[in-house]
Amino acid sequence: MKLLLKVIIQILFIFFVSCTSFQNLSQKKAKILDFYFTDQYDNRIKEYDPLGINQKYIYLVLVTENAVGKKVTLEIFDEPEDTGFIYEGKYIYGKIDFKIQQDKQKLKLYIYDEKNRKHRHLKKKAL
Repeated sequence: MKLLLKVIIQILFIFFVSCTSFQNLSQKKAKILDFYFTDQYDNRIKEYDPLGINQKYIYLVLVTENAVGKKVTLEIFDEPEDTGFIYEGKYIYGKIDFKIQQDKQKLKLYIYDEKNRKHRHLKKKAL
């Protein structure tokens, strides 16, 4: 009986230490290390000009640490009013809200095209 009790106590101790270690690791501060735009070929876009770009979409790449599962709002400044993005079937302007799913995450952003009827409809619906 003493041997069985000793084994159970050791197992509980190992479980407790493991849970404590996991809890300490999961409480690390979430950080956004970098974010940038790339084209469809994964080339960084240094200066984004929405009116002069020839692509239908770009990617927003977000590099994080200890942030998986967190909700994030990224604000996009200096964007002319006649532009914007379509993300997950919604027109977005000024900010993007999403949940981080991996340490390096790519968001596909369709560039708003005023000639595209669906884009105009999504923009009207959002505003």
